[in-house]
Amino acid sequence: MKKLPSPFVHALLAFGLFLLSGVATAAADQSGTREAAGQDALESFVREQIGDRHRAEITFGQLPSGTKLAPCRKIQPFLPRGTRLWGRTRIGVRCLAGANWTIAMPMEVRIFGEVLVATRAMRARASLSANDVELREMELTRLNGKPITDPMSIDGQMMARNIRAGQPLMSYHVRTEPTVSPGDPIRVEIKGRGFSVVVNGSAMGQGSDGQPLRVRTDAGKVIVGQLHGRTVEISM
Repeated sequence: MKKLPSPFVHALLAFGLFLLSGVATAAADQSGTREAAGQDALESFVREQIGDRHRAEITFGQLPSGTKLAPCRKIQPFLPRGTRLWGRTRIGVRCLAGANWTIAMPMEVRIFGEVLVATRAMRARASLSANDVELREMELTRLNGKPITDPMSIDGQMMARNIRAGQPLMSYHVRTEPTVSPGDPIRVEIKGRGFSVVVNGSAMGQGSDGQPLRVRTDAGKVIVGQLHGRTVEISM
């Protein structure tokens, strides 16, 4: 992690401030030790908020030029409401003893994790298999959307759009392969309190297990229900 910019460090630590501990250190020749302790405390707070699920790189930025802070004996980092520790963001720092100020410290949080990456170029409607992907560490904070991280989750999936080799697989890249085609015979089960009716019909479009499907019954009525296998279920 990069060191805190010196203007920020001197502003907070020059008065014997020891971050989070509430203990004042007095000797001026210990400024290097205090600076390292303050940096470690800020980083520890941020990492505690992020958790240890993914690798994270944290870089603190610069306060606005000319920022002046009154002497403070004890400060406290905090996460402002609605703030996400993701990409370019800010962390709050408030003085608890000796002064009354609160600042927003600019920072950048880069999160890295393993995601599925295409091992070859694939076109839309191509079926996916384990040979088409591999796990690779990438910077999650630079990805636009939700990446797919579980190799088992691509079973029964097909490409919804073209993808090139080396491109991370996102949730919008795939969709479940249809198990029913237009015209396929469908069993329709209508359930209500104390009764169950079964009729026959035919699919009016493609459908996948667990998804809604329009069906035309043999009597000519069009209904919509959830597909399970070759049966559409409708609850009344």
